Amino acid sequence: LTVRAEAERQLQEAYKASTGRAGPEVQWLIRSNLRLSLGYTLDGSYLQVLSAIDPVSAPIVLGCNDPECLRWVSFVSQRLVYDRRDNPLEPKRGFFGDLELQEGGGPLRGSFDYLRAVLDLRVYHTWDDITLSARLQTGSLWSSSGEADGTPISQRLFAGGAMSMRGFGYRRMSPLVPVFSNTGGGDTEYVPIGANGLVLGVVEGRYALNETIGLATFYDAANITEKSLTSERVGAFQHALGIGLRWHTPVGLFRLDFARRLPGGTRRMIVGPQANLAEATGPLSEDDSCFGIGGSDGNKLTDSACQIHLSIGEAF
Repeated sequence: LTVRAEAERQLQEAYKASTGRAGPEVQWLIRSNLRLSLGYTLDGSYLQVLSAIDPVSAPIVLGCNDPECLRWVSFVSQRLVYDRRDNPLEPKRGFFGDLELQEGGGPLRGSFDYLRAVLDLRVYHTWDDITLSARLQTGSLWSSSGEADGTPISQRLFAGGAMSMRGFGYRRMSPLVPVFSNTGGGDTEYVPIGANGLVLGVVEGRYALNETIGLATFYDAANITEKSLTSERVGAFQHALGIGLRWHTPVGLFRLDFARRLPGGTRRMIVGPQANLAEATGPLSEDDSCFGIGGSDGNKLTDSACQIHLSIGEAF
């Protein structure tokens, strides 16, 4: 039995949050490699949409009609973890499965009534100095209202970054809202607000050159949906290819990855008073340049098709 209390301050691209959360959790070690967790969490967040975002977009960002408000998320959760990896930090053989469920609101009250499910599967196999690994992650949120903005932004799904779809920056693969310039001129920026459906697939080959240095090649594919996976057709996937360098040090594994996003796949801009996340203005043009070099003119989004990620530990 664990009882926890936490406080945090967040500054995300679309909003700021001052959050306090608390709740008990019971963990049952069914077997040495199988663990079940049952818990309850009460989360209170004072949310503020960033001032550069049009106030009419506040409902789809925060889940309230004002640019700032207090939102409560009350939910029970169940998590089942099956871990047969030979090494959790640098796995070379084995299997990992993680299923997490949340049921929020209803008799538990709170500002949102929703269900959330996320499944993460990983497999590893090694031949001599070559390790082949694969990952499949899928998740979905359902709101009782049936509207995509009826889910808390703290529980929505994002892709992008060193531990996810490496063809994008951190959390950048998501439905977007525009940030308008107050000074006039310049390009409109777009910030992520999270999705209610996610599918992520990764295949990675790791090559040990010696005990210290390793190389990797990888293929990432992902898709996000404004509504849940069961209520909205999964569209075109985003794809990325990349290479990486691994450096084993006494304090852990340092990882440098370079990814190039492939043509195809788009994200949507979401805007409008009381709009739900499915009411988008249409797909936006993705930047197909590599750090501003090459590419076609007239792109609306500034996410380069090339990304570099520096991090500690393997991606999965």
